[in-house]
Amino acid sequence: MKPKIILLLIPFLYALSIAKAQDPETLRFAKIISDNMVLQQQKPITLWGWAKPRATVKITLTQDASLGQSVADKLGKSQNAEAAEGEYSVRVKYVEKNPPRLETKTLETKAHEDGQWSVEFPPAKASFQPTWIIAQSGGQTALAQNVLIGEIWICAGQSNMGWGNFNRKGREAASADFPGLRYIAWEDSLYKPLPDIRKYVSWQECSPQSAQRFSAVPYLYGMFLHRYLKVPVGIINVARGGTLGQTWCLRKELDAIDNKPVSYTHLRAHETRHDLVCRLLLE
Repeated sequence: MKPKIILLLIPFLYALSIAKAQDPETLRFAKIISDNMVLQQQKPITLWGWAKPRATVKITLTQDASLGQSVADKLGKSQNAEAAEGEYSVRVKYVEKNPPRLETKTLETKAHEDGQWSVEFPPAKASFQPTWIIAQSGGQTALAQNVLIGEIWICAGQSNMGWGNFNRKGREAASADFPGLRYIAWEDSLYKPLPDIRKYVSWQECSPQSAQRFSAVPYLYGMFLHRYLKVPVGIINVARGGTLGQTWCLRKELDAIDNKPVSYTHLRAHETRHDLVCRLLLE
């Protein structure tokens, strides 16, 4: 009976941990702000999350390893390193000559009545230097580490964007050791803006192990950008199979279409060109 009791406790403890993470008085970042993420270069950096209503929140953005690691040590967080399979592994290390340094900066804000807070940091240059995002409020601390600054691209659409197989995936994945390429994906449909992702997801560094879980077009496109631009690249994949073409069109474009037959033809033309691009990329 004891093993059964333990198994029954596991779902209960998991549900309890999720409930605690969603506690309105628990300091946290929005779910997309987490370890291994990429921040957009040359644009204002907006960070947001939740805390106790009306509480003061301090957010620090830093590349000071001693500061970032000291916070990580206090929280008991070690650097996220995916376990390598086999007897050994080889990791690519990026060496930048005179890399741009991000000056440590702390901003202070106050959470709204619903607990949500947000801050905006100045634009920063692309860099492979590890960055830490630290939030502190009322004795609580939240941390996102191993963050990079580079390019963020969103891949959205139907099943052809979420499809995970392509002809040379086995050969690509075996040598896909590029920690500067990051990937996050989730399937969740709602036809209105949301303040946060409804699922628990995590950013992944590209490695021979994690590349197996990347969708095909986002992986190939992200790898091209990473090699061509020579900066960190973060891919956000929100494709959802079975959704209508209209779902992924701008409302103002749909409103400009006079009638349904024209709308259908217009959408089919876009879908046909999209399918052709996908086929060319996957061959």
